[in-house]
Amino acid sequence: MATYFDWAMRLVRLGGMIVAHNVLLGGRVAAQASPTDDEDVRAVRAFNIRVAGERRATSILVPAYDGFIVSVIDSR
Repeated sequence: MATYFDWAMRLVRLGGMIVAHNVLLGGRVAAQASPTDDEDVRAVRAFNIRVAGERRATSILVPAYDGFIVSVIDSR
């Protein structure tokens, strides 16, 4: 899933937005990591960490529904 964010970063223009949904997975992503976490939870956690570490974007997680991340690209 983090690969999709990298792909979107290559395509989006300065001032553009990247929006992702289902970034909380019913709260399972926010819970402490566990060996029983499924592949989806691990992938969404990796995606969220990737977005949070992107210095070229300003991002916010909106905890509505199952969670949205909105990233605005502010530098190249």
